[in-house]
Amino acid sequence: MNKRCRFFIPLFVCISMGLSAQISEVGIDPTEIPDSIYPKPSLVITNQYERVKAYYFQKINSYKLAPLEKGDIVFLGNSITEGGGNWAKRFNNPKIKNRGISGDVTDGVLARLEEIYFYQPAAVFLLIGINDLFNPDISAEYVGNNVVKIANLISAKCPNTKIFVQTILPTLHPEMVPKIQQANEIIKANLDKKVAKLLNLHKIYADEDDLLIKEYTSDGLHLNEEGYKLWVEALDKYVKSIQNH
Repeated sequence: MNKRCRFFIPLFVCISMGLSAQISEVGIDPTEIPDSIYPKPSLVITNQYERVKAYYFQKINSYKLAPLEKGDIVFLGNSITEGGGNWAKRFNNPKIKNRGISGDVTDGVLARLEEIYFYQPAAVFLLIGINDLFNPDISAEYVGNNVVKIANLISAKCPNTKIFVQTILPTLHPEMVPKIQQANEIIKANLDKKVAKLLNLHKIYADEDDLLIKEYTSDGLHLNEEGYKLWVEALDKYVKSIQNH
């Protein structure tokens, strides 16, 4: 097994935690939630690693048992988001829901946006892309454009949802620096300010070499508790702005 593959395994195992519709202001009857807002296990997701597929659909099934509600604040992403655990507790806001899936890629998020469209959340905080970038067959341009595409689709289907796109975080792997930089530059250059607000989360975690500050990570990629505390501090005013909206 090469160095890249040895590093990749924790992305998929380290952490275990739509469809336009008329939605009433008082909520959604669980019996009226169509199963079609969730991707089917038979779906082939572009660039999804085979060893991630079972966990991805395990998480999808858990979402059916604990559905979103209209007006929620959704944290959408991969293991870095999932690892935050109970974001509602972190922000003292019960409306915040965790929709991070360990090992997820940008195409995996695109495949599960129907849930977002259906529930019309108050806000979405998106952080995705690092798993794509570890794949040597996927370009930084593809990743950056997919992140922008996700924001554009949510904006088109959820016109009242505030969208916050967070830049891809650094890692402790020097070979990843150019790809992360390029993807983030594409996001910055192409994200429409009328569609989403860009939050440059990358810069607060990066050292002078553009690597992840060691004090904030557990393994060179994922965040430790200090890393999550920093994230909460960075997002606090934006979450509060939604509460007061």
